[in-house]
Order: sequence, then C-alpha cells, then structure tokens
Amino acid sequence: MQLSYIIRIFGSLAGIMLSFLLVRWCLADRPTIDFIEYWSAAKLTLAGGNPYSMPEMLAVQKPTGWPANSGIPFPADYAHMMRNPPWALFFVLPLGLFDFLTSRTIYFMVCLVIVGFSTKWLWQTLGGSKKFLWIALFIAFTFPSTTRSLDAGQICVLLLLGLALFFYCVRREQWFWAGAAASVLLIKPHALFLFGVALVLWVLHNRCWRFILGALTGLLTATAVTWLFVPNIFEHYLFSIQDYPFQSWTTFTPGTLLRETFGLEKTWFDYIYSVFGTGWLLWYWRRHRHDWRWEETLPMLVLASAATTVFGWDADYIIVLPAILSIALRIETLSSLSQAQRRKVFILTGCYVAIVVLYYFPAPHDRFHILGIAAYRWGECLFATSLWILYAMMHHFLGRKDPAGILPRA
Repeated sequence: MQLSYIIRIFGSLAGIMLSFLLVRWCLADRPTIDFIEYWSAAKLTLAGGNPYSMPEMLAVQKPTGWPANSGIPFPADYAHMMRNPPWALFFVLPLGLFDFLTSRTIYFMVCLVIVGFSTKWLWQTLGGSKKFLWIALFIAFTFPSTTRSLDAGQICVLLLLGLALFFYCVRREQWFWAGAAASVLLIKPHALFLFGVALVLWVLHNRCWRFILGALTGLLTATAVTWLFVPNIFEHYLFSIQDYPFQSWTTFTPGTLLRETFGLEKTWFDYIYSVFGTGWLLWYWRRHRHDWRWEETLPMLVLASAATTVFGWDADYIIVLPAILSIALRIETLSSLSQAQRRKVFILTGCYVAIVVLYYFPAPHDRFHILGIAAYRWGECLFATSLWILYAMMHHFLGRKDPAGILPRA
C-alpha cells in the first residue's frame, strides 16, 4: 500500500515535469504579447523600480527579444506597459522570480488549472450535474476569449477565478470570503463596473458588513505587499494614467466603434454605453432589490458590464463565461421543453456559434478575415452586446423569469 502510494507520487511528479517541458518547448517560439508586461512589471517591482515607467520596462523587455518577438510591428522604443492599478501587482509578483520563458510556462499551466477549477465551481454552483461537467469544460476551453487569454498570457483568468469564488462563497453565505474573492476583481475594475455597482448596492441594502471587511482585507493586503517593495507606487501609477490616458486606445467596445465612425477625437463616445448601462442597472435594482438572486443576476450583470464598459480587450470577455454556462445549463433540460421551445433554443444556439466563428476567428491582426476587416471590427465591438441579447431571449423563450428585464412578457 505504501509502495503504490509512493509510485503514484513519483508518477504525478514525472507527469508534471514532462508537461512543463512540453509546454516550455511549445511556448518557446510563440509570439510574446501581453505576458511580457506582467513579467517585466513583476521584475521591476521586486527590484524596487517603477513598473509604470516606459524606459525601465523597455530595459527589462529588450533582452527577451522584444519587440521583434511580439509578432506585431511595434516601434523599437515601444514598451508593453501594465496599466492595472497597484494592487494588481500583488498577483503577478511571483512571475518575477524566474526567467521569462520559465515564468511564462508556469503561468500558462497555472492558468489552465484556474480555468478548469473556476468552470467546475461555476457549473456546480449554478446547479449543473457532474455528468455534464465535460460540456462546461468544453465550452470554457473552446471559448475564444479563453484561448486568447491563455495564448497571450493575459491576467483576465483571475477575473474568472474571482467570479467563481465569489459565487461559491455567496451560495454558502460565507460573506467575509465572498468579499475577499470580490477584491480580486479590482485588478481590472473597468471590466466589471456594473457588477461592482450592483454589489455595492446589494451590500448596503442588506447591511452585509462582513462582506465589506473581507473586501477591504483583500484589497489592503494586496496593496500593502506592493507598497513594501515600491513605497511611491501610487505616485507612479497616477503619473502613468495622466501620461498615457486610456482614451488614446482603440479597444473592443461599442464606444470605440462610434469613435472610429464619427471621429477618434470624440472621446465622449466612450461613455455613452456606460451611462446607459448605469441607468439601466439603477432601474433594475429599484425593481428587484427585494427579491435579488445572484444565480439569476450574476450572469446577466457580467454580460451587461462587458457590453457597456468604457474600454476593454477581446480577452476580457472571458468574464461572460458564467452567462454562457447558465445557458448551457438551461439546454441540459431540453427533454422537459416543448417542441417549439426546443426549436427556438437551437436557433439561438446556432446564432451564438455563428457569432463566435464569424467574428472571433482568425486573430485580430489577421486581415484575411472571412467577412473582411470591417465586419470583424463590428463583430468584436458588439460581441458582448449580442450575447447579452441572446441570453435574455433564451430565458424568455424558456418561459422563465427574464433576468435582464429587457424583454416584454409573452
């Protein structure tokens, strides 16, 4: 018995080592895109440097072959910058302990585990059975934003982890840990801004002070650790957002689409959808605050946040996975639906597949898109909005309460 236990341990270690070497070999020739900003920021932070300084970041990135290894024709003096707030550095600090390729390999394997376990927790918390867990995993690992995030080494997978842990703890009424999990979402506060507003309203309405304590504990811990390495980190961050404002970016949002159509200098277009989303949320909260159920509102809120955010990238859309898993869970009950309902479900599912295939393949920099670069641009900017509408229609056609509150009753 003891010998077999030892054999299993050594077998597991050997499997992990072989997997590590295989992933390292595969990543050696892959273009370096987003991961390099987290790795170089972690290196600088551990050394007491300024992770928001372009010259210092460029000095760290140059030895890795940047920008020639990015796969994108960046200028030679361009450094890929980490724009996340200071407390986000806490989550990437371990990356700075290793060389670039080793760190990227470890991070890729950790992200695979995070996506797998987050999907499992979300599926089970939503009420999915273990028998159909493979469907949830298949959806998660084939979802375009997941593959983009894993390939680019994006930090977005931590948003999925934070959502999964938050939902898991809320269902078990572990309010302190739910708050701590929610603090992870602040690494990209713009991506889930409507969810954040709804969360604040819900906490104040229910006087859930343990949640606030957990959130503050998580946020202050992450900030304090970063501050210990770079005491003036907030000064560096404020200077960086003034020197490189997000309005100078053309990101994957409807506001950006309006700017590209009517003029990039009209930055106020970025806020139109956010104002609409905030107004809708306040109306919805006033209507449903007394019967608020997170299993209904969480998927809807992440979709609404993604659809109305001020700025965001394609990898950020990994946050809508809870909504897609919720729809998959509804499809699991097809046997109890009428023939007309099944037909509508299949049509909407086909629409979802079409949106993914037509607008998310191939990569954004590939101009040989099946519908042309203009159609691709429209698709990427309206992707979350399309999913939000499909999500509401699916609930409506299944004869359930419309969680988004945007469709008329039949």
